[in-house]
Amino acid sequence: MNSDLVDDFVVQGYGWIVRWIDVDGAYFNGPGPANTFTVYFYSDNDGFPGNQVYANFRAVDAEREHLTVHVCDSPPCDGQPFLYPGKYWVEIQAT
Repeated sequence: MNSDLVDDFVVQGYGWIVRWIDVDGAYFNGPGPANTFTVYFYSDNDGFPGNQVYANFRAVDAEREHLTVHVCDSPPCDGQPFLYPGKYWVEIQAT
């Protein structure tokens, strides 16, 4: 079983380094909570997700309806996403 969540957002200023993502949610009629997630970032393509700019698989400790996906466990992190100003999409896939 897996589930996806996607949302768009705008990076303002000089750019962002993403270290963690907070996600709220709950299971319906199945086992849980999930303990692994894949995080994806996409560029914007006219209001829809465009090219993938980052992907990372993470195992996390999840509480019942709230979790933090640590994209970067302790800085500095090699390969952590740096997002320049602009519009992006983030996808979280729970497995």
